[in-house]
Amino acid sequence: IYRSSNKNEPEEILTGADRERQSAIASQAYRLLNSWAGLAGLENGVVNEAVLDEWVSTTRELLEKSGHVEIGEQKIGETLARSPSDPDGTWPCLAVRNVIERASSEELETGFYIGKRNARGITSRNPLDGGSLERGEAAYFRKNAKAVRLEFPKTFSALERIAESYEHDAKAHDDDVDRRQL
Repeated sequence: IYRSSNKNEPEEILTGADRERQSAIASQAYRLLNSWAGLAGLENGVVNEAVLDEWVSTTRELLEKSGHVEIGEQKIGETLARSPSDPDGTWPCLAVRNVIERASSEELETGFYIGKRNARGITSRNPLDGGSLERGEAAYFRKNAKAVRLEFPKTFSALERIAESYEHDAKAHDDDVDRRQL
């Protein structure tokens, strides 16, 4: 799906039929990659940290070899965004927080952000409600960021980024209401 960053791979000159075949393979790979809704190590709502950690480590090694580190790290982050909450309600769960901290990867954190934002889907509202839904989302992520800030600084930063993006969206919706009322 994504081009390798390995410089030693030869550029391929493809015929029309080869290009179509490669395009079909890429489409199938894209569908496969984006159809997986699981999280390694997740069973019955609990994440086995050892299984998750092994999956992340092995995946990162394979990404390094194939020259797909940047996009691969983002895809790992998107997967981590599927984390359940801890029994006390803190999101993401401890196993995922530990992986984020150990990985120490901006690309993984970006993927985590993208994954969580994309998971929300489409919203609908009364045209005059403004950004109340987004303020609620921002408050949720801020609460979780506050709960993990001392022990998990990278997770804190990622959660703050999500909260800030929802606050930005809330302001945009509020501004839209203000324009409608003029």
